[in-house]
Amino acid sequence: MPPLRRPENPVSLLLSPKVWLAIVFAAVLAFAGVQTVRVSDGKAELAKERQERAEETTERERIARRATERNRQIEQERTALATAQEKARDEQILNIDARLRDALGQLRDRPDRPAGGGGAAGNPAAQAACTGAGLYRPDAAFLIGEAAAAARIAAERDYCHERYDGLSAAGGEAPP
Repeated sequence: MPPLRRPENPVSLLLSPKVWLAIVFAAVLAFAGVQTVRVSDGKAELAKERQERAEETTERERIARRATERNRQIEQERTALATAQEKARDEQILNIDARLRDALGQLRDRPDRPAGGGGAAGNPAAQAACTGAGLYRPDAAFLIGEAAAAARIAAERDYCHERYDGLSAAGGEAPP
């Protein structure tokens, strides 16, 4: 290889194709290096974003599981409360029915209404005091039956109020 000679004119050096090829090659290498750094930085950012999204998704799932479990527990408590209230209402209605049977059984000793009619005016015991002690058997049976029906309705009403108040106090929406 011949020794390199130094041109006397620096402008002639810029006109040399070898110099231009070297400049282009250096520029391409610099550009490729910058792009490689950018791509690796982009991949690192992408991996970081994916990790953050995965953590956020995991956190959301954990919160959703907790909320579901809390809702399930509240529903179980409400169901248990409703069952207890229904049981108390049923026992109360059974008690009302038992008292009705006992009261109707005690009416056997009362007289039937006479064929000619005659209400309390014909019955001196009923005139003495309006306690119902002197009512004829059919009249007393009717009134006892109506009292039992009213007591059943009151028991149902109380049950509804308890359910409504229980749901309102539990923080849930009360049924319409």
